[in-house]
Amino acid sequence: MTSETKNVPQLINVAGEIMERIRTLVHKQVDRRRIAIEIEKLRTIQESLDEEMRGIDIKRVIHYVDRPDPEVDRLVELYRRKFFAVLLEDYEKAKALNDEIEEIEKNLP
Repeated sequence: MTSETKNVPQLINVAGEIMERIRTLVHKQVDRRRIAIEIEKLRTIQESLDEEMRGIDIKRVIHYVDRPDPEVDRLVELYRRKFFAVLLEDYEKAKALNDEIEEIEKNLP
């Protein structure tokens, strides 16, 4: 199934799985090319989501996901939760999660 035939919840779920896979590869210090392939999958999902639903800002997490900093693990989890909050139109929750995300991001190099 290509990203074009998946619905928004499926795309968000797949993006979350890919982000977790990237984090695992980073922790295992796997060849950067494998990580780059996974990041490219995230970019493809972002393009599909841009057509369907704004507010799912995978491109922001792409900026950090391949960094070895352990805080990025927490960041990835917060992004996943934020994406689902946006999907469920729980904007209060999404805002609170975004505040946590921004706090972590400002402390990352």
